[in-house]
Amino acid sequence: MPDMDGITVLKSIKPDYPKIKVLFLTIHEDEALLREALKFGASGYILKKAAESELISAIQTVLRGDLYIDTSLLRQFVQDDAIVYEEAKAQYEPLTPREMDVLNLIARGYTNRQAGEELSISVRTVEGHRANIYKKLGVNSRVELVRFARRNRIID
Repeated sequence: MPDMDGITVLKSIKPDYPKIKVLFLTIHEDEALLREALKFGASGYILKKAAESELISAIQTVLRGDLYIDTSLLRQFVQDDAIVYEEAKAQYEPLTPREMDVLNLIARGYTNRQAGEELSISVRTVEGHRANIYKKLGVNSRVELVRFARRNRIID
C-alpha cells in the first residue's frame, strides 16, 4: 500500500467498525508486526507466500470468528513464558491420547488435513477432536490452544 501501512489502516478503521474482520496478507515474517496487528484488532495474519488453499482456510477461519496466524509464525508466536504445571493441571479436563496426538500436530503447525493424513483419520474427525480440546481447555482458537498447552506444559 503506497500511502499507509497496514497497521495505520487497521488503527483508522477499527474504531469506526469494531466488528470488521481484518486479515493481514503480508510479506513480512515479523513477530513484532504480527503482535502489533493483533494488538490493534486484526483477525488474522498470513504470508503472501502461503498456498492458495491456506489463504482460503485463513479467510474461512477469520469469517468464523476465529483468529488465524500463518503456521510459519505460529511456532515463534506461542513460545512465551510458562506457568507452573501442577497449578494449571487442575484447571482443565484431561485430554484423551488421540486428543493429545491432535494437539501435538496442531502445535507443530499442521493443518487439519495434514493432521488427518498423519493420523490416518478424516478431517472431520480431526475437527471433532479439536473442538473437544477447545472445550476441555477453555480456548477458542489454535493460537490460544497452543499458547495454553505450552504455558501449562501439556506439550513441549
